[in-house]
Amino acid sequence: MVDPYVYPGTTVLINKADIRDREQLKQMERIVTQKRREQLRADTNASIAKDTASYLKIHQYLFQDVYEWAGKIRVTELSKGNSFFAVQSFVESSLDKELRTLQKWDFKNISVDQFVERSAHHISELNAIHPFREGNGRTMRVHLERLARAAHLEFDLTKFPPHMWNEASIASFQGNMNLMQEVMAMGVGVNERVVMQKNASEPIITEQYYRDNMSQKSVYIYKEQFVGRLFGIMEQKPELAALSSAERLSLAATVALAEAKENSDVVAAKKQLYTGILLVIDAQDKVQSETEQRNVASDIERVRDAVKELSLLNQSNDIRYIAARYVPSLDSMVEESMQRKKTIDAYKELER
Repeated sequence: MVDPYVYPGTTVLINKADIRDREQLKQMERIVTQKRREQLRADTNASIAKDTASYLKIHQYLFQDVYEWAGKIRVTELSKGNSFFAVQSFVESSLDKELRTLQKWDFKNISVDQFVERSAHHISELNAIHPFREGNGRTMRVHLERLARAAHLEFDLTKFPPHMWNEASIASFQGNMNLMQEVMAMGVGVNERVVMQKNASEPIITEQYYRDNMSQKSVYIYKEQFVGRLFGIMEQKPELAALSSAERLSLAATVALAEAKENSDVVAAKKQLYTGILLVIDAQDKVQSETEQRNVASDIERVRDAVKELSLLNQSNDIRYIAARYVPSLDSMVEESMQRKKTIDAYKELER
């Protein structure tokens, strides 16, 4: 079947900027939708999407700069791997039915455990419907943040590894809700608790998961403290105070790795190693200009090289495992950052 959303003979989505390279389009899309997403986040009075029209508006706002079909339900069948999403003719009715279930939620009195269970089911249903040709995940995450806010909670995507969302989506599509409920629990900051599944004999978050996750939580606490300390120092130095948010984060990442290399305490070195990797990922996400991209790209290379060196210098299996796991991703980020610079240049040309 011919995909009406792509340029003929390619897998590149037809877009307003007429970018024909898939990676360049991906980077441009990432930049502009991030800006739109921040604008949506700033609107703390935004209402919850409890019907199809309201949900479509989120997608339209996020992707209005990229696709003509932003905010419109897909007109073709859609699958990913072995997963086939809702049949196109049933998408609108299925979406509306699922969104209207929110009208029965008592947001003022809902408990955290209830929110975790219900939001996991709700997001899994939206994922199975997959109403848009592209951008379903980002739309769902904005929607989820608003649900959490209405329940007097905050859903924080940085509380769990990025790949975990996709893994949870795949698992829930196959009928296993455990991982998605873990994601919800971590996102609202109650990941240290044992969240019980309704009518289940085993906890969703097992004792082993609890131990692993507490370790992860300590990394995020350390990261926040580290950034607070370093940014405080930067504010006192005129040449550093002028740096952008992305540049500060990438510089902080190099400092974290430098400290990890000098640290003989394996536990502390692991936290510093993870912190450096997380910070450089955050930095790349915040890049908005050519100058920022150039500086951040250099720091990404420094971080990658420091991770490799640390794995050789440190005898800890944990350190070596972390390095082996993330070096390929850092290699990809180095390559991607170079490509992203070209995309920013192309997008600036279109704005002139």
